[in-house]
Amino acid sequence: MSTAVLWFQALIVATLVVARMMSPRHLLTVCCLWTLFTLLLVFTSALALLQLAVIWGCYGLLKPRAQTQGAALPIRIRERSPPNRTDAGPVTQRGAPLEPEKPSRDARGTAASKAASHTSEMSLGPKPGGLLGRIDSYIARQQAIQDATSGLAQAVAIERCYVEAALERAKLELETERYRQQSEGHRRHYDAAYRQISEALTAVAEPEPTITEVLASPDFSVPTPHPDAATAEAVDVRIHELAREREAYLSSVLNELHSNRRLKRTFWNEMMDSGQPLIREGFVSFARSRVTPSV
Repeated sequence: MSTAVLWFQALIVATLVVARMMSPRHLLTVCCLWTLFTLLLVFTSALALLQLAVIWGCYGLLKPRAQTQGAALPIRIRERSPPNRTDAGPVTQRGAPLEPEKPSRDARGTAASKAASHTSEMSLGPKPGGLLGRIDSYIARQQAIQDATSGLAQAVAIERCYVEAALERAKLELETERYRQQSEGHRRHYDAAYRQISEALTAVAEPEPTITEVLASPDFSVPTPHPDAATAEAVDVRIHELAREREAYLSSVLNELHSNRRLKRTFWNEMMDSGQPLIREGFVSFARSRVTPSV
């Protein structure tokens, strides 16, 4: 464990100690803020668990332990304090001072029990609608969104990689063709350089692995709705975001292809050679849906 991590844990402990000394009732709030910081900004599982253990372990050691006695004590003091009087007070018929009426033992016990119960409820931590409850709800919702849309996001990213690769190869092929057509000297120079580089790569490089898995085109059909309405709506929003991102990128590629017929023809050949018919068909379907000339 690095020194920086240890110093940071010491900083957490120091802030909790200061909060306990300055304002004990805000100790739980400081712990919740450190927890929120850990959940949102610490991406290493081991470090996050360590930090949470330090935060709530310190809270268990530092939280006030005499809350119940402190809550019940003022009640007993008020009950036992005699009323302020300037004279001897009322007297009975026999002339003896009248003693102030004291609450019964049952009444005192009931008041103390209510105060202790109220203190115990406050020491149990935030309710589900509190800060920790909202944090837990947010994390659960984000996890549900990730589980529902991770496959779609991966399919969109893979499709984009294949389209980008085919477009770059098509552009490189056109650039090469233009260079070779400048003159006979350019053609001989390119052929000689290409042959030399190919022989060098063949001697030292291992053969490229053959991709046999057929990858699917992105499917934007809505999955089984989540039981929670808010989470289901968030999943639907994320699916529409991915659809808009895909539409924006593929539209830019189509605009570039329609402005250059040679590039479009070469790009289509590269897509045919990619070995991914489903991705190619998905691109063609998108192009047709845009009411543009087919590629």
